[in-house]
Amino acid sequence: MAYIGKVNKTTSALGTQTMDTMTGDGSTTTLDLTTTPGNVNDVSVYYDGVMQTPGTEYTLSSNTITFTTAPPLNVYVCALQNVNGEIGTPLDDSVTSAKLTDGIFTNSHISSMSSSKLTGALPALDGSALTGIGDGFMLNASDPATDTNPADGLGAVWINTTSGEMFICTDATTDANVWTNVGAGSGDVQPFLAAGTLNGYFAGSFGIDKVSFASSTANASDHGDLTTARNRAAGASSTTHGYTMSGHNGSANVNIIDRFAFGNSANATDVGDVTVSRRNQQGAGSYTHGYCVGGRNGGLNTTIDKVTYSTNGNATDVGDLTNATEHGIGSSSETHGYLAGGHTGAPGSTTVRKFSFVSDGNSTNAGSLAQIAWGGGGHNTTTHGFYSGGQTQSGVSGSTTYIHKYAYASDGTSTQHGDLVAVQSAAAGNSSTTYGYIGGQSSGYSGTVAGNHIQRFSFSNGSTKNDVGDLTTSTNTGMAVNGLNR
Repeated sequence: MAYIGKVNKTTSALGTQTMDTMTGDGSTTTLDLTTTPGNVNDVSVYYDGVMQTPGTEYTLSSNTITFTTAPPLNVYVCALQNVNGEIGTPLDDSVTSAKLTDGIFTNSHISSMSSSKLTGALPALDGSALTGIGDGFMLNASDPATDTNPADGLGAVWINTTSGEMFICTDATTDANVWTNVGAGSGDVQPFLAAGTLNGYFAGSFGIDKVSFASSTANASDHGDLTTARNRAAGASSTTHGYTMSGHNGSANVNIIDRFAFGNSANATDVGDVTVSRRNQQGAGSYTHGYCVGGRNGGLNTTIDKVTYSTNGNATDVGDLTNATEHGIGSSSETHGYLAGGHTGAPGSTTVRKFSFVSDGNSTNAGSLAQIAWGGGGHNTTTHGFYSGGQTQSGVSGSTTYIHKYAYASDGTSTQHGDLVAVQSAAAGNSSTTYGYIGGQSSGYSGTVAGNHIQRFSFSNGSTKNDVGDLTTSTNTGMAVNGLNR
């Protein structure tokens, strides 16, 4: 005879099983379980010891069993379920995503993963939180700038998505980076060097003299000779070479362009000709080109000649000055060449002219000097041009110690930056990053210091100046270039 239970519902634990019971009353169709099973197959239900079919004769929702038909009156109902028992291998596709709760898996649960598990199409990932991978290839619609500071530093790669050009960072100096074009091989992006970092060079009829910027008192040393001794020439410089353009050899004007290396003492070589033989012209220069401006070739001249640093060859005429000028003073900003003052006929000139490095063309007036000046020394920083010494009258008298300063950013009238130690005329100027240098002079200018003297003044404080040394000879000089050894 079947067992008749004593209570309507009881609960007890059988080892790793939980048992819930009730006695049927012919109308009750549900039984609440003590724990919640995983699914209906985890619960075994018996009527007076006879097993019922899960999913057919009863269903499960959460921890409640619902019977298809209410158990008959006085039938003993027993529901058994496993608790923490051994779980067998799940059926294929039986584990749903709902069972894989966030955070349930940690690093300790994944010991390794083979590369074969990472094949096929991968979804797009947000890499903003990734570390240690650098910038990689930087894509931008424009070229990099000198203040483009790459996280990867030296060797970073920049690609212009507009032109297709590719640049490599070959000098990772903060805000003064050098980006070398490895696409078409031209158009490098690098900071403008307005001045020399190691040495300045004076060249003329005595040859080529080198002045060290490292010492506050030192005489010049002989660096080599020009192909033809001459004075009143124009000077310019690339980062590796100095250029002497045209000039006067004592009896006639010459059109020679000489080039000499900064890195070793050696004579200059003839690499081409200017378009017009002349003297008393001045030089300026960008990173890629030198310029020979104005001068005299019988009469005053307006020509702006351009010389290419990368290849030897003749200069090309790329424009004209606003008026014919000799003995003007040249300087250079990053974008323009400047010719300040000069001799345009008595009593001289105060005009500051500028011409573009970016595109060929004539000069425009960019302001004026505070007083007439010609035949002095030209100097420059990244922001200003300087004009030291020279003459204030049309004759050989009237030499001055005055130092002019004019801004590249805006046109206007120069201000007085200070004075030289002594007057110096028909001389040549040089620039370090902190000082302006003036050396040499042509004969016949009374009241000036000896022609072999070298003076310098501070760009930051015009009252700081001194006589720092001597050139190798007092013979007149005609040009100067900055040693832009980087």
